[in-house]
Amino acid sequence: MTVADWLRSRVKDKVDLEVTKAKRKVAALALGVGLTAAGAVLALFALAFVLAAIGAAVATALPTWAGLLAVGGGLLLLAGGLVLVGVRLLRKEE
Repeated sequence: MTVADWLRSRVKDKVDLEVTKAKRKVAALALGVGLTAAGAVLALFALAFVLAAIGAAVATALPTWAGLLAVGGGLLLLAGGLVLVGVRLLRKEE
C-alpha cells in the first residue's frame, strides 16, 4: 500500500464517518420536528375542548346559543387585540 492509497483510505473513512454523523443528526431533528408537530396538533384539539367546556359552562346560566356566542365573541376580541398588537410591533420595526 502506497502513501497515496493509505491517505485516500483515511479520507474516505473520515468522510463516511461524517456522513453517518450527519444522517444521525438529521434523523434526530426529523423526529424532534415530528413530535413537536404532533404535540401542537394535540394542543390545538385540547384548546378546542377547553373552549367548548367554557361555552357549556356559560350555557348553564344563559341559553346555549348565547353561551357559545359569548365565548366566540370573547375569542374574536382576543384575536383582534393580538392582531392590533402585532401590527403595531411590525410598524414600530419599520
